[in-house]
Amino acid sequence: MWRLFLESLIGLILLFAASIFGYEYVIYGKTDVDLVDANLRVEAFRDIMNHVSTNESDEKAIELLTSFAEKTHRLLDAHSVEQLPEEVAGHFNQNPGIHFLLDDDDHLWLKFDNNPNYFHMSDDPDSELLKAIEFANDSVWLFFLAGFVAFSFVLIWFLSRRLRVLEKTAIEFAGGNFEARASEKQWVRLGRLNRTFNRMATKIANLMVSNKALTNAVAHELRTPIFRIQWQSEVLMEQITDPDAKKQLASIIEDTEEMEHLVDELLYYARVERPDAALDVESIDIAAWLLEHQDKWQNQLGQSFELQVDVQDTIVDMDRFLVCRALVNLISNAKRYKQNKILVKLTEDDDQVAIEVHDDGIGVDPEHWERLFDPFYRVDKARDRASGGYGLGLAIVKHIMLRHSGDVEVSHSELGGACFTLVLPKEASS
Repeated sequence: MWRLFLESLIGLILLFAASIFGYEYVIYGKTDVDLVDANLRVEAFRDIMNHVSTNESDEKAIELLTSFAEKTHRLLDAHSVEQLPEEVAGHFNQNPGIHFLLDDDDHLWLKFDNNPNYFHMSDDPDSELLKAIEFANDSVWLFFLAGFVAFSFVLIWFLSRRLRVLEKTAIEFAGGNFEARASEKQWVRLGRLNRTFNRMATKIANLMVSNKALTNAVAHELRTPIFRIQWQSEVLMEQITDPDAKKQLASIIEDTEEMEHLVDELLYYARVERPDAALDVESIDIAAWLLEHQDKWQNQLGQSFELQVDVQDTIVDMDRFLVCRALVNLISNAKRYKQNKILVKLTEDDDQVAIEVHDDGIGVDPEHWERLFDPFYRVDKARDRASGGYGLGLAIVKHIMLRHSGDVEVSHSELGGACFTLVLPKEASS
């Protein structure tokens, strides 16, 4: 988000600079009116001084010119023709009828009709007044730019504050809270964007709810015909004697059992996916809880299973049944793809514990990690239904961990295969 704000600030500054250059071009592009005005004033001043020199005396004109220079904090010097700078001499030679000049430094050169010398009036470098004026002229644009930047920062902060509210709502909605809506109060909303976002969220939520309801209804309705097929197949199995027919019926029963398992997985996934489903949360010593299950997993997996618990007296608030289901899903996956060994390791840091499930199988390429926990996502042919599963096990694990304010991660295992990690926050009072 900050990149967007930085780009906006740079764009505003460039727009400001372009507007200044545009102003300079429009006002001073063809005719510098300030320079024309200054030349007219210099010409009028020279005419007055020349009038004094002609009608009174040259000394009186020089005296008045010296007094003017002193009062305006300027220095006055007289130069003969030979002492003139090359640029100034060239100007007077090319314009014999003009006896005044404002050079590039805004210094005044002028000549009286009855005086052979040229008078040069320049700023006094020691004058505090002129220093203050110069500082003011040099810093006015700096202060103006600083004010513009300050205004831009305030504007960007104002917009970012409202965008953060919308961003927070979008994150909640993406996390599965389909009831999340952006506030449409006047001091929070960002134009019509909040209202448009809410309309979009409502349509998506309705679509998701409809799809889930349809999936759940279909899953429930499938239970009865699957049971009937199984029951009728088992009855036929007892009535027929033909070996080939029995083999075909056995295949049918196996397929219906697989369908029944898939329906069970769909219904279970629907339950854990609901953000309002109740949790039976208990404060549990996570190390002791794992050791309670060690014998069961050891009996199921044999010598290939190893449990490492290096944590003591660490309390976690969790639903023991759901977390056990998540861990069993990961161990079952490891069992499918292992070669010789499965390692379950419990670790902790300051505010969370991690249950790592390692296997020494083929592993998972990092390109699949981001989508690995999506429902029905399959990595490749090596991890398909032929090796078991329907693509819902990891999705169920993901939702169980989200319900516990935790997470599930995948990485490379120290055994050479895949490592799946359940991350759970510690009890707040621990």
